[in-house]
Amino acid sequence: MKQKILLSLLIMLCSATAWSGEETIIQGRNGNKLYYEIDTKETYGTMNRIFFSFEITNEEEKRCELSEAYIDVGWLDGNNVEIPSVIEGFKVTSISSDAFKDYKGWYSTQIPPFTLTLPICLEEIKSEAFKDVAFLRDIILPSTLVSIGNSAFSNTGLSSVDVPSSVKTIGYGAFANCLQLTHAEIHGSVEAISAFSGCIMLEAVVLPNTIKSIGGFEGCDNLESIILPNSLETIYDGTFANSGIKNIQIPNGVSKIGERAFSCCFRLETVELPNGLNVISQQCFEGCSKLKSINIPNSVVTIYGGAFMDCRSLTEIQLSESLVAMSDAFDMCSSLKTIYIPASVKYASAFRDCSSLESIVVDAGNPYLDSRNGCNAIIETANNRLIAGCGNTVIPEDIVAIGQMAFAGMTGLSEVTIPDGVYDIGFDAFQGTAWYNSQPDGLVYAGKVAYRVKGQVTNGTDIVLREGTKGIAEYAFEDDYCVGPASITIPESVVHIAPYAFWQCREMTDLFLMHKEPLNVVTYISDTPERTILHVPFGSKESYTEHKAWGQFKEIIEMEPVYTEKCATPTIAYDCGELVFAC
Repeated sequence: MKQKILLSLLIMLCSATAWSGEETIIQGRNGNKLYYEIDTKETYGTMNRIFFSFEITNEEEKRCELSEAYIDVGWLDGNNVEIPSVIEGFKVTSISSDAFKDYKGWYSTQIPPFTLTLPICLEEIKSEAFKDVAFLRDIILPSTLVSIGNSAFSNTGLSSVDVPSSVKTIGYGAFANCLQLTHAEIHGSVEAISAFSGCIMLEAVVLPNTIKSIGGFEGCDNLESIILPNSLETIYDGTFANSGIKNIQIPNGVSKIGERAFSCCFRLETVELPNGLNVISQQCFEGCSKLKSINIPNSVVTIYGGAFMDCRSLTEIQLSESLVAMSDAFDMCSSLKTIYIPASVKYASAFRDCSSLESIVVDAGNPYLDSRNGCNAIIETANNRLIAGCGNTVIPEDIVAIGQMAFAGMTGLSEVTIPDGVYDIGFDAFQGTAWYNSQPDGLVYAGKVAYRVKGQVTNGTDIVLREGTKGIAEYAFEDDYCVGPASITIPESVVHIAPYAFWQCREMTDLFLMHKEPLNVVTYISDTPERTILHVPFGSKESYTEHKAWGQFKEIIEMEPVYTEKCATPTIAYDCGELVFAC
């Protein structure tokens, strides 16, 4: 039966039709199924046919569900299609997920667009009911409708949508990827919606004042503005990402904006954040390249990583006076010139690749962070660790550590003076600076720290750290930069070896340590300790073997003892015009 129907449909795609106006309607019941058929005779004697099959869902309440539909393409030429509301006394209250399955994926231009009128007693359209029925252009939703399922109309040819006030739920992606959809109006009591992602032609949306949660406008490139209702409380992850939004005012009832909510809105110029907002999530406004300023309301306590990353036009930031933590929030804001850190902030991080940054000031009343002596940097007060700097930073003499990416991308930093007390430097702390770029290939020292091997070290090279070196930085000898020293010798002056210092040094066969007592290092200074022989001072093998980190090495060998001869009675003589010293 189904093969004949599909064959008939293919034949009709290739034929023109002319109507005589003669119709025959047949309906009836067969067990638990109901059927409704319209046959229309053409001028040339062939038939065009509409057929609907229904499943009885409640015998007592006289309710049924549309389970299968067949429509000859010839019928669609200039005609609307109406699904009957009552069959044999049974009300049609729902449409199944498979009702239009035979039409999914039909994109032929020979199929004429049509308007579908749904039953006036319809209550539910189930998930994917019309999904991929691309030639569906218009639909009339009845005032009895209560629920629209997930992806119910996704990837159809709808040009506009008017959802009646009776609807209480609209499923995820209900109208997603409707490429012809330009207007949508939602009425009634819907509280959550995430339904229009990928509707690239959508220009206007009207939302009801019942909406509490919103999502699903990702990729709506033509959507330049939208009025968010005052009832709104939550904006879901990715809601307006990659959309055409230019200006947005977020109502004061919103307490959470999800991750990537406005990510890559390349036309976004102004944002008004609500006073009740507590958190700005990861990558929330990442890549909004036209955003020039942002005022963070005083209710915000946390700004997560990448929240304003790559907002390259952003020149001005007004941070919340209640802000507690901000992590990598403004990386790659290449136009940002000044930053002021309020007294409330406990944790901040570097401003990576903010190449125009000239001034960093921490409020004098901040007990956790400071910018002592006008140094143009952020310093963790308790441990004297510099975590963020800029091109004008002067590193204070009492600093002992420099954090990860503290100066990364500060292209204007051409000179740097690192105090002798600094023994710990984090990963990529000076990457991309003019200072680092000007250093010759080989092992680069930052003050008294072995910072990074620049360029490549040939296999078999022996590296001996200079006397007086205090620290080895994170990833200092990572294999991507250091193609395999045969050995590394670490003097006793070194007091700190950072995590991952010898990461992926797969060609390193020997590591020489001059410390009689093992340095307290983490277990992951090297990921290939089983390939490396550890050489330690005479008499210290046992303590190294028992150490959690050093004990992992392939073999531990004690070096030969070094004897220093003592002179009991030194003498000085003059012989042939030279001073001679002897014992």
